[in-house]
Amino acid sequence: MRLSNIQTWSNIKRYFLKILLVCSKFTDSSLVMEWADKGDIYQSILKAKDKNAYFEETEVWWVFIQIIKGVQFLHSHQIIHWDLKCANFYEFSNGTIKIGDLNVSRVLKQKMIMTWTGTPFYTSPEIWKGKPYDYKSDMWSLGVSLYEMCTLNPPFDCEDISILNSMVLKGKFKPIGSFYSWDLSQVINSLI
Repeated sequence: MRLSNIQTWSNIKRYFLKILLVCSKFTDSSLVMEWADKGDIYQSILKAKDKNAYFEETEVWWVFIQIIKGVQFLHSHQIIHWDLKCANFYEFSNGTIKIGDLNVSRVLKQKMIMTWTGTPFYTSPEIWKGKPYDYKSDMWSLGVSLYEMCTLNPPFDCEDISILNSMVLKGKFKPIGSFYSWDLSQVINSLI
């Protein structure tokens, strides 16, 4: 994470500066982070694929509720994450899920922004179109992540970047499995 980004977040700046003071005794700078002992949601997706198993709906809701609370916190502090994805949702053995990888996050100082960043599979249509975007882009990425938890694949999955662009802009994707509730399907559809 760039120091210039951290300095705009007073609560993170103090934490970061404490780490710098602790680490300044060493020749290399280090960032001490919390250990997610269960890895991330993407790793859990890969394990589920290996077992040919799907997440229980209660697990999907549990992750969603925690992530949406984290996103709400970020947005309430005018922070847009820009790279919400399953690999950035960290799992702990006590059941806690936390959002990580804030290295491309920004404080949103105006209503809309225009840059390209993030992971293509989770990139919102506004960004693909080169149009300004806001917090809704994070919500779209959250919908893609929720879909991926249900199907074990992203809704728009393609090796060719121009075809991926076209797929995202069309916005058509297969429904999640019928073993998931209508409510979960509607939440995903409302986000993507």
